[in-house]
Amino acid sequence: MSRRDLRTTEPEEPRRILVTGVGGAPGLDLALTLLKLGHEVIGTDSHPLAPGLLAPGITARTIARADSPLYGADLMELVHDLKPDALICCVENELPQLVHLRGHLERAGVRTWLPPADTVTAAGDKWDFHQAMRGARVPTPQTWLPEEIDRVPEGIELVVKPRRGQGSKDVYFCRSREQARRSDTP
Repeated sequence: MSRRDLRTTEPEEPRRILVTGVGGAPGLDLALTLLKLGHEVIGTDSHPLAPGLLAPGITARTIARADSPLYGADLMELVHDLKPDALICCVENELPQLVHLRGHLERAGVRTWLPPADTVTAAGDKWDFHQAMRGARVPTPQTWLPEEIDRVPEGIELVVKPRRGQGSKDVYFCRSREQARRSDTP
């Protein structure tokens, strides 16, 4: 079967798919694509005005943020009420919670495509991720921790970012070690 055939093949049976994070482009785009393919889409987000919650055809549900103690209960209540066939996560900071809930989701009949817990842990911390990539012999940019700033060769431009976070928040481009030292101050 060619790639073209895969894109135009109709699904054998429409599925009910829960897509998290329909307030962001990845979740919204995925949800709309799944709708076009004939699937029923349950879209979740923590913000009640998230674009995907307002999109026609999506069964919209607001749930607690992933960093809330209510997240797991909210999600499992939704799963038991709406009985999705599968869940696709489009929000990085939901992954640790979802990995923890994997067994509950499986027992509820929800298929997931979640990485192993140690992968989620490593990917959530940029230094740990760098170390994992180096261990796997994947080329990565030279990386230093803040306490190693004096080891950075002079004249190297730096990208300074927090160990945890996403969406380029608090990322600074620095032309010197001195700028890098001050990048965490307003």
